[in-house]
Amino acid sequence: DFTIAPGDPDVRGYTVYGGDRQPAGTVSDAWVDRSEIIIRFLEVTVTGSGRKVLVPMPLVKVDAMRGRVNVNSVFAEHFATAPQTASPEAVTMDEEDRIAAYFASGNLHAEPARLGPWL
Repeated sequence: DFTIAPGDPDVRGYTVYGGDRQPAGTVSDAWVDRSEIIIRFLEVTVTGSGRKVLVPMPLVKVDAMRGRVNVNSVFAEHFATAPQTASPEAVTMDEEDRIAAYFASGNLHAEPARLGPWL
C-alpha cells in the first residue's frame, strides 16, 4: 500500500554494486518500516544464486543518474553469504541486528587492507 514519492527514484530494477565496483545483484523491492514510514531495507536478488538479501538503507548510496545502487561497505562476493530472514515478508529485531552488523562490519573487514591498527 506504499508508493515511491513523485520525484524520488524508484530503485527497483537498479543494479547493486559492492565496494569493489563489481555488480552484486538487482534491487527487487524496498522494505518500508510501517511505524516510521521510511524505507528501512532494499531487497537485493543476488546475481548467480537468486538469493534475496536485505541491505540496510543507511549503507546504500543511490545513483539515479546511472540507475545503480552502491554499497561501499562490502564487496560483491559478500552478498552471497549475507544473513537472510526466516520469512520472505517480515524481519525480526534479531534478524535486523544481524543484517545491520554484517553489512556495517564490512567497513572494517571487507578487504585485508582495512584490517589492523590505523596508527
